[in-house]
Amino acid sequence: MAVRCRVLATQRNTLRLVALLIEEYDRGFLKDQFLASIPGRTWTERDDAIRGFARWLGFRRTWPSIEDTSRSLINGLLREERLKAEGPQIRKRG
Repeated sequence: MAVRCRVLATQRNTLRLVALLIEEYDRGFLKDQFLASIPGRTWTERDDAIRGFARWLGFRRTWPSIEDTSRSLINGLLREERLKAEGPQIRKRG
């Protein structure tokens, strides 16, 4: 799964991380992965979505850089109308 999501890559028959820090990933890639990490079109609390996204990318926990990046991704996805918000909850647009 991690190879398909481009979190891990194979190099000379070994696995390696594509990036060690969330800031090293391409922003478009992160937006797509954020949407993929949200289950279905159900309403999800923003903080739960951020934790789920961090786990989806293979990070064990969130820290300020992941939270800041995730909140920025949410705002960008809302502007692009790929997410819908209602108070502290978000969901994919259908």
